[in-house]
Amino acid sequence: MANLWPNNRGYLELFAGSGLALLDDKEFDGCPLIAALCEPGFTRLAFVEFNPTLYMALEERLLARGIGPDRARVFLGDANDPDVLAEALAFLPAPGLIFAFVDPEDINGRWDAIRFLASSRRDQHIDFLINLPIGSMKRNYSAKGITAVLGTDSWQERVRAGEPLGLVMREIYAQQFRSLGFRVAEHEEIRAVANNAPLYDLVFASRSARGLDFWRKAMTIEPSGQRRLF
Repeated sequence: MANLWPNNRGYLELFAGSGLALLDDKEFDGCPLIAALCEPGFTRLAFVEFNPTLYMALEERLLARGIGPDRARVFLGDANDPDVLAEALAFLPAPGLIFAFVDPEDINGRWDAIRFLASSRRDQHIDFLINLPIGSMKRNYSAKGITAVLGTDSWQERVRAGEPLGLVMREIYAQQFRSLGFRVAEHEEIRAVANNAPLYDLVFASRSARGLDFWRKAMTIEPSGQRRLF
């Protein structure tokens, strides 16, 4: 979208962490650094992190790569706190096209935060990519926690009636996005390599048909770069 939004593309990441990822005892650039270094790139980037140690580490790593606070800023605070979210949004372009990545470690990304971001500013057009930890939600069955993530307790009656919890959560999450004027929330289930156990869903939501088209095209490409046959 660089041509349509040349100087007002924003990136927002909640639960940003330290900027590094660990795989097989090796460190790699995590999502915050990948987003900050990609081309043609985002005009401004905002990261929210609750842990002061991780917050400082991410700030230092951004600076070490030549990315200063005029372009990327880390906000210390709760990613579910409307005041923190409002501060982060105020740093991003307005009017602007904003890509929001919500990546909680567990069942701590609340629907109230999604609703706040989606509804707070009309001059910022936000698309969401969300790590929805369905695997954790099914293993650690907490009615209060699941209700906070989904933003409604309507799932409970359906599950008591015998419907699969995973299916109910996916359908209700999509319904919640539709209630905010989004076209649909599309789920991509991510499974463990070792045992094929479901880990989490990547959920993309957009009010734009073009955004959904980009998502579907992206999902035809494997991490290796190979295109899927189906």
